[in-house]
Amino acid sequence: MRELEPPDQSTVNGIWDEVWKVDDPVSTRLLFTHRMFIEGFPVYKRYIPRDAKDILEVGTGTGRYGVAIAREFPESRVVVTDILESALALARRAASDAGVTNAVFRKEDALKLSFPDDSFDIIFSDAVLQHLPEPERALREMYRVLRPGGRVIASSVNGWNIPHRLHRGLLFAVGKEYRYGYEKNFTPRELKQLFLREGFDVIGEDGYYFAYGVYRWKVYHPMWKYVGGALNRVTKLLDAVSFRAVSRYLGFEIICVGRKPAE
Repeated sequence: MRELEPPDQSTVNGIWDEVWKVDDPVSTRLLFTHRMFIEGFPVYKRYIPRDAKDILEVGTGTGRYGVAIAREFPESRVVVTDILESALALARRAASDAGVTNAVFRKEDALKLSFPDDSFDIIFSDAVLQHLPEPERALREMYRVLRPGGRVIASSVNGWNIPHRLHRGLLFAVGKEYRYGYEKNFTPRELKQLFLREGFDVIGEDGYYFAYGVYRWKVYHPMWKYVGGALNRVTKLLDAVSFRAVSRYLGFEIICVGRKPAE
């Protein structure tokens, strides 16, 4: 499927501002019942050391991951950022409703973070790089504000997740716009190479929820909801005997963990 040309950043911001206004839930508890969160958070948190003191989230969106990290790591200071006030408002509500007190919220541009060099032990970013016209600039900024020996944990929708590519291709074929606008779907190799080019040592690659690409087809017919559920169970069995190879290479989202070399 042909990728859209990258738009300017203000266009990307406008699309997501509308998304968060439309998706604002009646209860923030719903953020933590979404299948992507249920499948993804256990995978992400295994890469966060328990002794991490300062954690940064770049591009929080709904806030569910930043709030969940703060709740899971109560001794850490978690700085939750986004360029959009609509996203930060939702994240603050989620933190308040969850009783989280160790998170702070700041408006930040991923391409030009305001933090000093070497400020954080862990930087987390879920499905942000894929929407940026210049993802390497954002990763470079993360490297700058990361302490030596610290980790960046970043994800992207997977270019090898065939069901998702078919979904986007069908929308394109019938003249419908993809809701989230520009989206560069990195392959596992492309995401790893991006980290390596920016100076990271890649210490982990993972992924999760291959079946979500199928589950989403429920918008075309309800049966795909059940097919997706069955496929998810099969994927978990295959992951158990393949050292997570299915999710690592074919998951709906893929994860790269990069470490900044110690000085």
